[in-house]
Amino acid sequence: MENTAFQIELAWDTLKADTNRVKHGIDFAMAAEVLRDPMALSILDQEHGGDEERWFTLGATTTTGQLLAVSHTWEEQSGIAYVRIISAREATRHERRQYEDNPV
Repeated sequence: MENTAFQIELAWDTLKADTNRVKHGIDFAMAAEVLRDPMALSILDQEHGGDEERWFTLGATTTTGQLLAVSHTWEEQSGIAYVRIISAREATRHERRQYEDNPV
């Protein structure tokens, strides 16, 4: 998954977005900003994917610099990345350390 060479098309379930906002205080529109963070760390989430490829991305928002952990799908077709955000929350202390220690 490469986040700089693609046009990104975003989608999410509005009910899930509302639930996430109440539970974690994070809006999915803000969570989507981490996908543009050139320092973002992304790994394939092999535990939760089922029939779809799910990713876990740590990255900073472009507007506030807040470090978030975002679960999402990522499908590339003809230079476009189709992304569906599943959940988002603030990064844990351990995740923050991983992000800050990343040599990218």
